[in-house]
Amino acid sequence: MRAKRHLRVQSLEQRRLLAVMVVDPQPGETPAAVFANALQQANNTPEPDTIELAPAVYDLGTIDQQSLEVTSELSIVGQSPADTTILPHGTATSIIVTGGGNLKLSGLTIYAPVARTSTALQVDGQAELFQVAMIGLSGSIEDPQGFSPPTSLIVNQGLVSIRDSILTDSPGTAIQNSGSLMMEGSIVSGSRVSGINSINGDATEIRDSLFFENGTGIVGRSTLQISGSTVAQNGQLIGVAGFPGGGIHWIGSEDVSEIQIDPDNVVVDNQIQFPEPKPLDIQVRWPSEIENYSLGTSSEAVSRLEERSIETVDGVLQSSDLSLEGVNVSVRQVDGQTLVESRGLGVSSVFWNGVEQRFMIESVRRRVDELFPISDELVDLDAGRVIGSGSAIEFSTRDLLGDREDLTVASQNTWRYLDVTNVTSTSGAEVSSWNHGGFLNWFRYRARPGFEGQDTLIVTGTDRNGVELEGIIIVDVASQSTVTLNVAASELNESIDVALSSSGMGRLSSFDFSVTFDPEVVDLDEVEFGRGYPFLQSINTDRPGKVNISALNGFSTGNDLVKLSFRRIAPGSAQIQLSRSGFIARSDGQDLSFDALPMKYYHLTQHDTNRDGSVTPSDALMVINGLARPSALETGGSEVSYDREMDTNGDALVTPSDALSVINRLGQEAAVGESLAEHPIFSSTASAFLAVGEDIPDFVARPHLPIDDGTPAEGVDLTPPTPQAISSAEQLVVGDSGRSLPGTLTGIHDSRLYAVPANGQRLGFGLTNDSGRHDALTLTIWSHDGSLIDAYPTKVSQGIAGGAVETSAGDQWVYFRIGLSTDVTTDFRFDLVTL
Repeated sequence: MRAKRHLRVQSLEQRRLLAVMVVDPQPGETPAAVFANALQQANNTPEPDTIELAPAVYDLGTIDQQSLEVTSELSIVGQSPADTTILPHGTATSIIVTGGGNLKLSGLTIYAPVARTSTALQVDGQAELFQVAMIGLSGSIEDPQGFSPPTSLIVNQGLVSIRDSILTDSPGTAIQNSGSLMMEGSIVSGSRVSGINSINGDATEIRDSLFFENGTGIVGRSTLQISGSTVAQNGQLIGVAGFPGGGIHWIGSEDVSEIQIDPDNVVVDNQIQFPEPKPLDIQVRWPSEIENYSLGTSSEAVSRLEERSIETVDGVLQSSDLSLEGVNVSVRQVDGQTLVESRGLGVSSVFWNGVEQRFMIESVRRRVDELFPISDELVDLDAGRVIGSGSAIEFSTRDLLGDREDLTVASQNTWRYLDVTNVTSTSGAEVSSWNHGGFLNWFRYRARPGFEGQDTLIVTGTDRNGVELEGIIIVDVASQSTVTLNVAASELNESIDVALSSSGMGRLSSFDFSVTFDPEVVDLDEVEFGRGYPFLQSINTDRPGKVNISALNGFSTGNDLVKLSFRRIAPGSAQIQLSRSGFIARSDGQDLSFDALPMKYYHLTQHDTNRDGSVTPSDALMVINGLARPSALETGGSEVSYDREMDTNGDALVTPSDALSVINRLGQEAAVGESLAEHPIFSSTASAFLAVGEDIPDFVARPHLPIDDGTPAEGVDLTPPTPQAISSAEQLVVGDSGRSLPGTLTGIHDSRLYAVPANGQRLGFGLTNDSGRHDALTLTIWSHDGSLIDAYPTKVSQGIAGGAVETSAGDQWVYFRIGLSTDVTTDFRFDLVTL
């Protein structure tokens, strides 16, 4: 290695000694290794240093050190941008100037890596560029998220000064400025997103510079000063939201004087294609609310651009009278013609005029479709389940693509940015589409009345290259939701409680409906919302005999919606029912009508101790068997062992009187029979939904008990799964059609642990056994970090049928553990479905 170190004397005004290292790689030496070694030496010395690079290609990909750090005051000087080149190491940032670093670059060409998270130059301290070419490499960037902005040529978080330089062919933004930026006499072109993005910058000052053939010329906020510059012919060729194109788009600051766009600028012939093609030269959106204006004329812009532009035809340089050297192209004379051959390192052709000491360029605007694959066949998409009796449902192509890892980036982007021209339903459903923001397709679907089954939507449109395509979206139409609304009522000592809860696969995200009653028979005393619905709670009792209730769910699970307490003021039927008019319950993004939601009404008489829907001698026997358990009120203990199911006379005690109350009820029925003319609580309409003769499931909320607060019942194992258990858990892939797993547990120490991919998806679950009573089954749900999400049964519900769980996008797995609270043997069936 020959990195020679000399002492040179600066001018007397500066009076500083500079250490100069000449990097001149010899045959057999790796240029980048010699350069990196010299840079390390410079960082280790306290005085300012200069590294002079001999003409060579310094390819960082040939050494282990991916990024070069500058931590001190350093100048790196190349002989000429045409023959001194730095290439990146794969996708790593090439040069990083740390907070204490101060770098001066001159006479170089630096290429930026093709990556979303790296750059050619990252500045946390200070940097000065003089006669430097920065060029984005050619290449496609795989971006499954769509057109997210990829890398910039320069990322500045400190102080950057750029003079007589050129920045071109950035696949994203040429300069991402979060600090202070000064530019003079320079060219910025060919950037796919924008020339300068100074949204988070402190100050941006631009003098005598050219911005052309970029997506957007300059965008930012805060302080802007621009003079003597040309911003022309910038604009997106493919309309993409977020990258609208245009000349200068400045949000501004409170002090409008901080935005100084001098009249000697030429800002003209810039355009946007989003949401539709139109001119956009200067837009200072706030606070002055100037929509759009321009400066100068088209002829002035062309004249300024021609001074620095080169034109080639079939590889022959038309301006052959200039003395040019190729920067990212080879220039040679053949038979009096100047031939230009690309080196394949950039889209545009950059030249160095050694005589005039300035850059020239043949700029080629980077098209989006040259960076990202956006054209492919339209693969079939699945819109999932839609309730036919519900409202119209809206979904976007982004929703349907979701986390489809089986699709290529091209397949996803073709759907994302399809210009839909028509959509039809094979079943005759009402379906329409619209474009939101110039790129995101939305569909509105309402099933044909009475239709149930699979519907096919045929979507036609053109991709971003104008090719006509046809795709299919499958919709599964069901007549009713998988969520059931349970209405349970009971009367005890002139007090009527009505408890509303949901069960089944999934849950209601919100509800808004009315309950009607006979105000001559009962008064409404109280409304209590369930723990899962803490937001936007509303109770409206403006009209006699009607209460409107609504709420939005929160972060707690819990299936109790609301409990209404009535007080009887006269004999007769209370005529309680859910009103069909104005009924809305939302689930899985769709508003459900009254008919779309399965409903079951339960009448829990105070004497039906075993919840089988009728009063028999078995109920008296249940009380007699339960007398061995003491009442908390009798013992004075703090542990509540009182069993409401056995307290048939409502005196808060379980005594022989409760068994006698059941026996007396049986005697009365035998003597006079039950009147079937009118239900004592429900209206005749509601009575049609009564589950007569059915066992009343444990999960149906028992009136006269507190609303479920989620406290686990006794016997539920709340010990987190061990690492050993997690490693041996059965991993389940739920799939579009869900999973149903039968099993048997043979004792209190037996359990099953299932691991289900999380990643932010919503899972519906159900746990039952053949008896439908759930017996001693328990279910606990755990996040990936071992924290408890939910546990069933609770102290109030005393059972579980189903529900839904929201998983975190950061979690890889969610764990379901099925166990027993007592030492019995029982079967189970565990159902899972993605919602």
